[in-house]
Amino acid sequence: MTDIPAEVRERRLSELAESSPDALWCVGDDGVITWLNHTAIRLGADIGDGGRLVEPLDGLSVSRFTDEALPAARHNGSWSGEFVLRSAGRTFPVAARVVAHAPQGAVGWEFSIVARDVSSERQASALLRDQARRDALTGLPNRPEFLERLAHALHASRTRGTQVAVLFCDLDGFKAVNDGFGHDAGDELLVAVALRLVAAVGVGDVVARFGGDEFVVLLEDGSPERAMAVAHRLVEEIAAPVRLSMATVTVGASIGLA
Repeated sequence: MTDIPAEVRERRLSELAESSPDALWCVGDDGVITWLNHTAIRLGADIGDGGRLVEPLDGLSVSRFTDEALPAARHNGSWSGEFVLRSAGRTFPVAARVVAHAPQGAVGWEFSIVARDVSSERQASALLRDQARRDALTGLPNRPEFLERLAHALHASRTRGTQVAVLFCDLDGFKAVNDGFGHDAGDELLVAVALRLVAAVGVGDVVARFGGDEFVVLLEDGSPERAMAVAHRLVEEIAAPVRLSMATVTVGASIGLA
C-alpha cells in the first residue's frame, strides 16, 4: 500500500464529512459546537460554531441530550437514539449516534454526533401501515382493522357497563348491477354506498368493508333502540337511487344486528 500523507488524509476526510447526507457535529463537554458540516447547519437552524447543540432541539430532546445521551456516551463510549429538531418552522425526528472521546491532556470530554432526518421514512411507514388497515376501493377500515376496533370496544363496554352493537349489511341487487354494467360500475356503486353509510352513522361509529358487497357497522353507544334506529336509517339510505357514470341504479340491503 502507498502511504498517504497525513494532510492529504485529513483533507479527504474533511471533504467526505462536508459532502455527507448526515448531519455531523463535534461538541465539547458543555455542548458547545466546535465543528459541524453543511448538513448540520441546514438541519440545525443555522446554529454554527460557538452555538450550543441544544438550541435546535425540541422539548424533551434537550434533557434527553444532556441528561441521557452525553452521560451514556461517556460511560459506554457511544449512545444511539432519537432527537426532535426544530428548523425552518417545522419539527422533525432524527436518528442520532453520539460517540464520546475521552479527555486528552488539558482537553476535556468531546463528542461526535451523527444525525439523519428520518421524517420521510416515518411518513412512508405510517402510510404503509394505514394502507394495510384500509380497504383499497372505499378507504374504509378493512376486516382486520374492524375486528381490532371491535375488541377494544367490547373491552371498554365491559369496563363501563355499556352496550355495543354490530350491524352486518349485505347489499341486495349488487350482482345484477355488477353483471349488467361491469365491474367499474360495481366499484362505483360500492364507493357510493360506503359514503352513504358513513354519513348515516355518528362521528364515533365505525363503518368497515368486510369484502365484496358486505359492510359492517360498529356502534359503541349501542343500545337496542339506537341500533334499530340506525339499521332502519341505513336501509333507507341504501335504497335511494344511485347515479352512476353510465346509469342510475337501485339496490337494497339486508341488515342483521347483534
